[in-house]
Amino acid sequence: MRVSESVARTLLGCVESLAARPEECARSPGRDFTRDRKLGLARLLLLLVTWGRDTVAGELAKTFGWDGAAPSGPALTQQWRKLNDRAMPALLRSFLAGFEPAALMGRYRLLAADGTEWQLLPGTGGARCRVRNGNGEGHHWEMHATCAFDLLRRTFEDAVFQGGPRRTSPARCAGSSTGCTAGGTWCRCGSPTATSAAGT
Repeated sequence: MRVSESVARTLLGCVESLAARPEECARSPGRDFTRDRKLGLARLLLLLVTWGRDTVAGELAKTFGWDGAAPSGPALTQQWRKLNDRAMPALLRSFLAGFEPAALMGRYRLLAADGTEWQLLPGTGGARCRVRNGNGEGHHWEMHATCAFDLLRRTFEDAVFQGGPRRTSPARCAGSSTGCTAGGTWCRCGSPTATSAAGT
């Protein structure tokens, strides 16, 4: 079995195991996730984990098919609101507990990449951080950071900081070992900036 297949099987097993205990995920145990719905707990968890960059309708269609039988966006929102704050962290911990370095054949690592942005004071960062407002009138200033995180070692591996208009996708950051190719500044592990990023 390939490592990728083993990782996928482990994830599916964790989703099914947690979905079999809906009372641990529900905001209202005994009421939420007790009825048989098209977007049940297992499918909801898997959908949230694998969510891409498509529209809500697009992501639902990828899961349920393009024949018009997919649940609506409001139906997704209704189900999503039933999840308590412990559900997704519990799924992640269960998934990571299924791995040791040997399970990855000593050659692979589990990395997560995610981005965040924050507003800056007007004029801060100059033109590199200036973003035109959505209505086309005026500007605001923002920074964007994307970090790669080693899930098993629990350490930040890399981070790229960019002005708002120039962003590197998390997938590109996670797949890069030499640095950013989109005009950002990489902060290598162990540098003061990387240490600062890891602590924020």
